[in-house]
Amino acid sequence: MKQRIIISLTSFSIGFILILLALVPLRINFQVPFIIGPIGLTILLTAFVYGLLLLYPKKKQDSKLISSRLTPVYKFYFPVTFMACLLFNTLLILLNIYPGNDISIFIIFEIMLIIWLALFIPCIRLRLIHLNNNQIVTSNFIEETTLQISSIKIVKRYFIFFYRLNIEKEKNSQKIIFLPRLMKFSNIFITPKYITELKYLINH
Repeated sequence: MKQRIIISLTSFSIGFILILLALVPLRINFQVPFIIGPIGLTILLTAFVYGLLLLYPKKKQDSKLISSRLTPVYKFYFPVTFMACLLFNTLLILLNIYPGNDISIFIIFEIMLIIWLALFIPCIRLRLIHLNNNQIVTSNFIEETTLQISSIKIVKRYFIFFYRLNIEKEKNSQKIIFLPRLMKFSNIFITPKYITELKYLINH
């Protein structure tokens, strides 16, 4: 699974950079062939669809998915997109091949990309969470862990849209971050139904 995820993300990044090469008018002595754009788009879409088929949450019998079904997109493809943009923009600056003569725009964009990437760091830690009676099953898409509800000390909102489970088990502590379903976490003033249910189970 890990190797297939790496293949998907690497292909996605290559496709994205090829698209940027085709779209951005670089200050170089030759013109990037038009065909590079469609090739990049094909690679990107193929890698993305392959990744979704590989990572999209499967239904578990007698379980409720309380995290977003788009968790693999937030966890893998959003950060990779920003990293690819950052790499591309950095190369434009270092190689002095950015469009036009004003480097300040690209320096500002570089700073913005670093800030955006920093904001998406929590996404890298995201996990899928299934609720199954008095257990939760967590997955980082490589391995799964089953925990008893009794090991969860608290569940609370974290960084606006995220939620965090504080786990204590055999003198070890662990923090699990996840995103509830999109329409469930879109209103920051309302606690999603499954989060309320999980809190009830923890407290009873």
